[in-house]
Amino acid sequence: MNNFYLYEGLLPSAFVFPHDFLNSLREDGDIGLWWYIAKNKDFSDLCLETILEKLPSGRFLIPFAKSNEADVIACFDGNDCTANPRVFNYKGEATLTDMDWDKSFKLSDFDKWVAIQRKIRDNS
Repeated sequence: MNNFYLYEGLLPSAFVFPHDFLNSLREDGDIGLWWYIAKNKDFSDLCLETILEKLPSGRFLIPFAKSNEADVIACFDGNDCTANPRVFNYKGEATLTDMDWDKSFKLSDFDKWVAIQRKIRDNS
């Protein structure tokens, strides 16, 4: 079984990774145009640190995948404790403090994100 780094001890206590995310880590490996950063602890920590430095107080994004084609990181909404959190795309914005979160690119949950990635992968 693979060992994946899931930010042990660094996340909000009520946050739960989606069951389908954990399954996809084991079953899909890289998915579509994305790779799961949980395979690389150092890169995962770098992404989390970089994003958290730029977030306004009260926000928490949890990076989980990196696009192979663009400088984009897919992140869970760490404030969403539904066990199927919203997904935001972080594009290297210099600051996230003034970001309009309601208009930012997001999907309502991980299930939608992974379904899109699998469709892209399967049609390639």
